Amino acid sequence: MNRKDGPSENKRSRERAEEEGTWELRGQRQALDIMRAASVLDNVLLHREARRLSRKLGEAHPRVQRLRTAIEGTRSRVHDLQVQLEIAEIEVPETPEDGTVVHGRVMDEHGNGWMGLTVYGEDEKCKEVCQFGSANTDHSGYYAIALDAELLNMLAEINVFLAVKTKAGSVLSRRKKALVLEPSSRQVVEILVERAKLAKQRGKQGKKGSQAKQTAK
Repeated sequence: MNRKDGPSENKRSRERAEEEGTWELRGQRQALDIMRAASVLDNVLLHREARRLSRKLGEAHPRVQRLRTAIEGTRSRVHDLQVQLEIAEIEVPETPEDGTVVHGRVMDEHGNGWMGLTVYGEDEKCKEVCQFGSANTDHSGYYAIALDAELLNMLAEINVFLAVKTKAGSVLSRRKKALVLEPSSRQVVEILVERAKLAKQRGKQGKKGSQAKQTAK
């Protein structure tokens, strides 16, 4: 009587599922890329036609105004497809055995990802929880922090709140709700950092840098 090797069979099933998922994701990326390229081309053609009719009929003509509206629509579609493409390119890390992964995107009010920001954990007194670790956001604003079973045990008695800061250390966001860190789980946390707030912080950092250079002189 032949017996199936349970663990090996499960491993092969996981590998097949991962391979199928990879091909499906690749097809999704290609489809989004094609749709985005088509929308960009539509936008270019609409712009050309709008300029032609504007010279011929005047900017206030209804046909020109309809084209301007269509241009805004295609521009919005290009933006949405670009965001979807960035999300589709995200590779989520594996969850450690009996551990957890906290991941998501840091983005502005329009859904654009912020690159180069640091996501980390703070306690109830707004002090950084070093055991929790940190992660820098990529071009899509994606971050991921993996915690193994040992780290989860160390953090069991600590309320951890996600926070975001710039490379210079300026805090941009602190979440009011503590994370729920459970074994063998993934927790998605999307973080909003408004464009005006980040611009303000970068402006302050620029002034400090200029003042420091003048002092050095």
